[in-house]
Amino acid sequence: CKDLSLYRTPYLNDKLYLHYKGFRRIENLDEYTGLKVVWLEGNGLSKIEGLDHQAELRTLYLQENLIERIEGLDALAKLDTLNLSQNCITRLENLAHLEQLKTLMVAQNNLTSVEDIVELRALPNLSCLDLQKNRLDDPAVLDVLAEMPSLRVLYLQGNPVVKRIKNYRKTVLSRLRGLKYLDDRPVFDEERLRVEAWARGLAEGGMKAAQEAERAEIARQREEKQAREEANFRAFEAMIRSAVEARGESAPAPAAASDGDAGAGGSFYDDDVAGAGAGAASAAGATAAVTNPFSGERVVPSVDSAVVAEARERRLAR
Repeated sequence: CKDLSLYRTPYLNDKLYLHYKGFRRIENLDEYTGLKVVWLEGNGLSKIEGLDHQAELRTLYLQENLIERIEGLDALAKLDTLNLSQNCITRLENLAHLEQLKTLMVAQNNLTSVEDIVELRALPNLSCLDLQKNRLDDPAVLDVLAEMPSLRVLYLQGNPVVKRIKNYRKTVLSRLRGLKYLDDRPVFDEERLRVEAWARGLAEGGMKAAQEAERAEIARQREEKQAREEANFRAFEAMIRSAVEARGESAPAPAAASDGDAGAGGSFYDDDVAGAGAGAASAAGATAAVTNPFSGERVVPSVDSAVVAEARERRLAR
């Protein structure tokens, strides 16, 4: 503890840094009863042991070791996060009692079949699961994952099963309705709606119907976005008009859109800006104030002096 700048009284410490030390066993932690986080990655551990007195432990890092079997976690009922990546584990087991476990990382191990991950069904609160770069090759793994009610984040890439599941991303998202993040990117609401439309079409009429349903959903989302943007534009236009009126100015009424205005919206912006520009051009030498149609403030147009105008003309004549 002294070397790590921790409390000399063992039970007062709530974290312990023991990573990359070359340890072969976990031992001599009996007095560290207050630990909540322990870093033990990057050692030469082949067995999980010596944690019988760490009942308060919340996070345990055991990645990059030589562990072959999940065991020795019986006293860790409050464990929230467990990292066992880059070990030699062949089966998920002895985890059912970890009812508060929310994050489990077992990437780069030797999990191969559905039977190796069935223990996941016993973890009702698990929300983040990392299974990357194992050897899972049976599409039936989705049946197990679909029975995890709290699953929100899943990393499955790097397994042979990814290539065996047709339309991988759409299929996984349609089976796991609560998923918010899959592999390399998040699941946005728009994608979720497209996937649900695709899944309904697939169930009703096969792949062709699924593709048509997805295209229809994409078109619907595009129209909805355009309508939302138009509504925002109209609301902003009304706000500007109200501001102008509040300043005691007379706001011109919005012009109706003509056939040739496609997308112009017939707002009073164009008319005001054009009118202001024309007025400024016709009164180039005047000092009369012009009203800014956007802010409602009065702006006095600047007029070039005769010297500047003459110099500009000479320059342009060269």
